[in-house]
Amino acid sequence: MVLALHVLNHSEVARKSEGILELGAGAGVTGLLVAKACGRPAGVVMTDGEHHVLELTRRNIEANFNEDGRPSCEYLRWGENVGEFKDKFGTFDLVMATDVLYCPEALEPFFTTVKELMSSKPSAQLLVSHTNRSYVPHYKVRKAGSKCGFKCTDIPLQSIPGCAEMSRATAADPRHPLLQRMQVFRFTLKRIIKSDPSS
Repeated sequence: MVLALHVLNHSEVARKSEGILELGAGAGVTGLLVAKACGRPAGVVMTDGEHHVLELTRRNIEANFNEDGRPSCEYLRWGENVGEFKDKFGTFDLVMATDVLYCPEALEPFFTTVKELMSSKPSAQLLVSHTNRSYVPHYKVRKAGSKCGFKCTDIPLQSIPGCAEMSRATAADPRHPLLQRMQVFRFTLKRIIKSDPSS
């Protein structure tokens, strides 16, 4: 929900994106909200690496969109058959992932998959909401992204309308530790500046 709030508050990013991809969509809350906001739901591809989860995603898509203009729902396991997926769907200006990095082993295939599927436009970006965990802390996510050629920018929860209020409301409540440990990251591809051989 945190990532969806960020995108909805910057809806021009979704509207201007030629292709939106969600990795690890699960029930599809983020992808469904962004698909509604972008004005071109058929340009959104929601993916998961578990077939039984995709059935839930598909039902939620069918319940919220007409058949002639709805997001796609596709199987994609990070690091596997990514080239075939790219041949079918092309690249994406916006890639999203909501709290999907549960184990250290997933970091490299996640970022290599994103790198292959994200467009080369300077405006292309990956948005990730991540819960700080002892086995996958925030710094490991940043480091893995950097190793795969991404530049990381932190997006403070306090800067996201709706999240700041939730964060303050739950700060002293031990029943809501998740929001206190959450962070949104924006990853963009590092640009290589070539030197002028004539200089």
